[in-house]
Amino acid sequence: MALSFIYFGFWWGYRLDELPGLHADEAWAGLMAYAYKDKLDSLTGMNNYTGILQPYLVSLIFHHIDAGVFELRISTVFFNFCGVAIISRVLYHFSRWHVIVFLLIFSQSALLMVTTRIAWEVNTFTLFLMSIILLSIHRLIKTESNSPAYCFLFLVVNLAGTYNHILFSSLSVSLLIGSLICIAGTKRPVPVYLLYILFANIFNLILLFFTMRYLLGLLSLKSGLAVSVIFLFTAMIESFMLSKIRTQGPAGGIKVRPEVITIAILLATCTFLVFHSSALLDVLTNYKILTNIYSYTPSILEKVLLFALGSLFLVCIFYSLFADFFRKTAFVWPAVVILSYMGILSIYTTNNSFRYYLIIYVMLSVYITHKIVLSPHRKKIMVALTVSFFLMNFSLIEIYLVPHRKLKAVELVVGNGQDENSGHFLPKKPLIDFLKSKKAGQIIYGSDRYFIEQPVLFYRKLNPWPEDINNSVIVDFNPFTVGNGFILMEKTKPLP
Repeated sequence: MALSFIYFGFWWGYRLDELPGLHADEAWAGLMAYAYKDKLDSLTGMNNYTGILQPYLVSLIFHHIDAGVFELRISTVFFNFCGVAIISRVLYHFSRWHVIVFLLIFSQSALLMVTTRIAWEVNTFTLFLMSIILLSIHRLIKTESNSPAYCFLFLVVNLAGTYNHILFSSLSVSLLIGSLICIAGTKRPVPVYLLYILFANIFNLILLFFTMRYLLGLLSLKSGLAVSVIFLFTAMIESFMLSKIRTQGPAGGIKVRPEVITIAILLATCTFLVFHSSALLDVLTNYKILTNIYSYTPSILEKVLLFALGSLFLVCIFYSLFADFFRKTAFVWPAVVILSYMGILSIYTTNNSFRYYLIIYVMLSVYITHKIVLSPHRKKIMVALTVSFFLMNFSLIEIYLVPHRKLKAVELVVGNGQDENSGHFLPKKPLIDFLKSKKAGQIIYGSDRYFIEQPVLFYRKLNPWPEDINNSVIVDFNPFTVGNGFILMEKTKPLP
């Protein structure tokens, strides 16, 4: 297991300040972090469904350590590292094999190996907060009591995750809905005390949603902080009250015809298949993530192998989920929660951004880990995951260790027709060196101005360079020729 963490530490930390190139949203967070060093005047992030956990954390790092791309991203690496460690610790309570299989699933995933290097609020906190939720639920179920400490931890982590990004609340909704479905239609219902905690959690998140949606942006900083304290105090009171509930055993009393539950699960699955299955397949096959973030184009053989392995993984996942649901096995509760999440995700968003699949990937990884360990075909599945692991590392070696790799801005389609451009993640050194050498005082941006301008502003904030207002340059992404990925031109001055 120690070797696994060395592996993660290397691939998450090596050339962290260079690869992938600084994304515009990262640069925006870095600029906000600079602004927060002088004044913090709002508790809302880029919009009213995100908070400021990411830029504020970065501002503390900038203030106490140093400012730079490495410092901007290091907290993302740290929290993901902690998340993997906590989940591994929970799985170790089952067996050592659970940890091995889980780490292998994670280590062969481009989603987990690459997005942990990108300082988006979703990437930074999702895995870590989910690991705390898993730990809390595990302890609550194992001790068969509603411990006030773990109740409070569960409630606060869900509040923090939802404040960080509203999509995180989809996990809480699916936990409650999946639990209610289990109570209504299976012989393996969830403990009643856990159901009470899930209801209290949803109540808190509804209040938080309306606060963020309609109030937080209008409140002063002091008022916003007071509201935050109220939420924490509410969670503390709820935890104390829940700990006094002595009802034990399974929850019951909800009677629904089995056909209704089956139709609901199938409907949730069908909506997911329509809006998200193609993107999830892209996540499992890895190569589109590598193309999107590193402008890396694998060979045809690599694509065929990765597509075959990803497709096999996806089929195994759905087979296991429906087998557990229809046979009402010991894994019916996590299976129903995951199937419910598929329907809930389609309500939250139909966009196919890769970061939106972190939650479901973590859920599926923990779930399928148990299934693989208990499967009679475990050795065959481990061989397939190992092949995917080596293919993944072959790609990473070529990306990170081959010097002066030639690139271009690759335009690709993700999922159900969502357009992405790898130019957003191109290394920015050639661009910045060009602007410095030309002392560019005026920059004329081509397409996707935001994705070029924000990194330029951040690098200029880090290390200002001389500018001449009379010097104009044209910059854009270059999808046509291989080189540094940019079109960099000095604008011709008119003859006197």
